[in-house]
Amino acid sequence: MSWKTEDFGFFVSRREGVDLLAIGGDKRNRADPLRLVVRVVGTATGAAGGARPGASTPLPDAVRCFEIGVYRSDVVVDDVDCPRRTPLRFPGPPRFPARIVERLRDTLPRQADPAKVRQAVSRLDLDRRITQEITVRDGTIGVALREGVDGTCLYARVGAGRVEVWHPYRIVPGGDDVESCRAVGAALGYFERANH
Repeated sequence: MSWKTEDFGFFVSRREGVDLLAIGGDKRNRADPLRLVVRVVGTATGAAGGARPGASTPLPDAVRCFEIGVYRSDVVVDDVDCPRRTPLRFPGPPRFPARIVERLRDTLPRQADPAKVRQAVSRLDLDRRITQEITVRDGTIGVALREGVDGTCLYARVGAGRVEVWHPYRIVPGGDDVESCRAVGAALGYFERANH
């Protein structure tokens, strides 16, 4: 899983003193990197003519704009003219609703029927940005739900007349925590020591 444009947008737009004016592209493509245009407003002070030593006078705000190109392993920053645009706003990262563990456990069917499992997950009416993955492995259904790019992972496993739901460990020895939140891991019962 990689950061989406809206993830970058939220991260940048909540920086104090920075206005995000434009965003687009894809950092995975060298020919078309993720590009952001930001406006930064700064203030400075200068010595006041004829004033006592140490006194200063506020200067007008300094407004500068930059285009930032974000590549897979590089960032390029260039000065640009400031466009006349309203700053962009992005919603915060997606979050699971309250009591998601209990709700998922109560909603999932006891039989390993992929169609009924998908219907049960859809009835939870989760934020569309929550990643949902469902798979079947050796007659057991695994469900993996994740709150955005770096949020909490939730596993569920349906099979043999049982439903299990748990949060796997956030740190996976020898692996990438983001990539570890996969439905196959849920189907195989990985990291059940964090079981709820």
